[in-house]
Amino acid sequence: MPEDREMHKTTYEDLLMDSIYHMRLAKREGEEYIFDELLDEVEMLFGLVPEMSQTYQPIKQNLEQLAAQNIQQIKNDSSTIDDDILRDLFLAQKQSIVKWEFRTDMLEAILTIMNNYQMLPYKNPYIAELGLGELDKVDEEIPHETVPEEIQYPPQSQPAPQQPIPPNQFPKRKQIQNE
Repeated sequence: MPEDREMHKTTYEDLLMDSIYHMRLAKREGEEYIFDELLDEVEMLFGLVPEMSQTYQPIKQNLEQLAAQNIQQIKNDSSTIDDDILRDLFLAQKQSIVKWEFRTDMLEAILTIMNNYQMLPYKNPYIAELGLGELDKVDEEIPHETVPEEIQYPPQSQPAPQQPIPPNQFPKRKQIQNE
């Protein structure tokens, strides 16, 4: 290995964020199996930090219980359908919806836990100043060019809504006279 090339060290946060990134992709593509495997991976990573795992487990159990109750309700509702094919389609569709809602809630819970432990990397310096997260370590090592103060734009408040001008009250245009 050449000396000028350093080995990239992957942090705990990098591992979690990579899993979350791929969970989001799996969710978009509707890949149940991949999403569930990535969820297991995140659970293993949370297991390395006992406090995070203790925070995560009750949330997971609650969401699993709610999903099981919803699936049971769907099964009860489907018992009134006489046609076997329609009943199977109804069950499959509704169970899929409940399972994806569960997965979405799990992803949201993971992100919330990571945010509570300040493990979400923020690149926006304004957010970092608020104490909502830390800048990436890489960003801290690389010197940034400073932007002159006259060019920096502070957050602006929303302008007050204006009442529309009725069409018959528009100001009249002045005629331009040629000299």
